[in-house]
Amino acid sequence: MLAAAALVGAGLAYLQFTEQQRDTLKQFEDQQKASRALLISNQVAKGFELLGNKDKEIMQRLGGIYALEGVMNNSEDYHQLSSRSVERIRACGNPNGDGGGPADR
Repeated sequence: MLAAAALVGAGLAYLQFTEQQRDTLKQFEDQQKASRALLISNQVAKGFELLGNKDKEIMQRLGGIYALEGVMNNSEDYHQLSSRSVERIRACGNPNGDGGGPADR
């Protein structure tokens, strides 16, 4: 009888332990998702900041394009946004006002 009670107690302890492990794993996965989302958000913000450079420095604008390209290649959520934004900025012209983008040089 005592052995059965010990076995039941061990079984319940195991179930509690595995439940805690699942909870810990879920929290870890949620933190990873949040960290990734924050990183991507920061990359998008920096990309647009560089693209909108008021000095119209071509190297900074290219840096913005590359930053958005990195987001585009690593995040399905931002892929279309980044792609459309880069194309619209390219269509607006370069800092010299001649209508061409960096690839036209």
